[in-house]
Amino acid sequence: MAFSVVAALVAWLPDAIGVPAYGTVPDPRPMSFVDVSRTGGDASIGIDNPVIAIRCWASSAYEAETLALKVRDAMLLRAVEIPQVRGVTVNSGPYDSTESSRQPSQQVVFNLTTEL
Repeated sequence: MAFSVVAALVAWLPDAIGVPAYGTVPDPRPMSFVDVSRTGGDASIGIDNPVIAIRCWASSAYEAETLALKVRDAMLLRAVEIPQVRGVTVNSGPYDSTESSRQPSQQVVFNLTTEL
């Protein structure tokens, strides 16, 4: 059976960080939430190395940054609780990713190693 790292993170993150997680930005948007997307990576037989972007949305820039730091720490310290995840490093961030909605957001990008 194929392993979706995005689906696994969307299921795991809410308990780890205390806000909802989605694979796409929901409509309507909650006041605080994260969205998870795969932005790249490579794979080989049995191993996947996805690049994962997690955008952290909140009602203020400060709260978005605080949430992004919480996501960073949870991913680095606890994402290996997901059985297929073997390693996590920060690729970049957190950094501002506020877009046309004008709702404050920060993004953190991770490099993961997972078993397929």
